[in-house]
Amino acid sequence: MRRIQGEKLISALSIPGTHNTMALDGSNKWVWCQSLRLSVQLRIGLRFFDIRCRHLRNGLPIHHGAFYQNTNFYNCISDMIDFLRDNPTEMLLVRVQEEYEDAECTRSFCETVLANIQKFPQSSFWFNKEYLLLTR
Repeated sequence: MRRIQGEKLISALSIPGTHNTMALDGSNKWVWCQSLRLSVQLRIGLRFFDIRCRHLRNGLPIHHGAFYQNTNFYNCISDMIDFLRDNPTEMLLVRVQEEYEDAECTRSFCETVLANIQKFPQSSFWFNKEYLLLTR
């Protein structure tokens, strides 16, 4: 990303990314969309990520449909921040989507996503929080 001129619009870029980024675990191989862990996807140059979370007990386990993917949203964000810390000229685009059925929650999906983001107070890793579009 460091070679991209500052005035270039994001809409003018072709950004490599993955569909259902974390769908790579589970006994049902029909659920798999990826074969590489998030850290490898980052290392090989992917910069757009489609993260799908089930809203369960005010937590955000990663799911592909009904299938838990053995990680959670907090771990994804942690890996991304570690990458950005090591690569300060990079930028990541992340789409967070609610997946499967919510259960036993006392707040909205958007509130839970924000609560997880706020666990990482390093504001330099977030492009103006006003631009975070959270919808149901």
